[in-house]
Amino acid sequence: MATNVNTETALGESPLELAKGNPTITKMLRSRGAQVKTLSVMPDELLVHIFSYLPTKKDIFSISLVCKAFHGLSEDDLLWKKFGSPTWIVAAGYPLYCS
Repeated sequence: MATNVNTETALGESPLELAKGNPTITKMLRSRGAQVKTLSVMPDELLVHIFSYLPTKKDIFSISLVCKAFHGLSEDDLLWKKFGSPTWIVAAGYPLYCS
């Protein structure tokens, strides 16, 4: 006799969290009504506030590589204010990168 088990309670994580990285399981769960919780549903202002806690330029540069949305948010002046001028002066012939 099969019993209904709440997987989130039993495993401590939602089935969708457990399926991360496995597109077959993720697709099956979504088809059965599982909701996807992502950062993309958060307001931009909240994400910029969260990103403002990143301690280094390199960290901000790294989040800019995650996706197009994060790239756009990583250009916000509020993130760069603590590092000084938002204007980057780069001599011709030198690549632009964070150190």
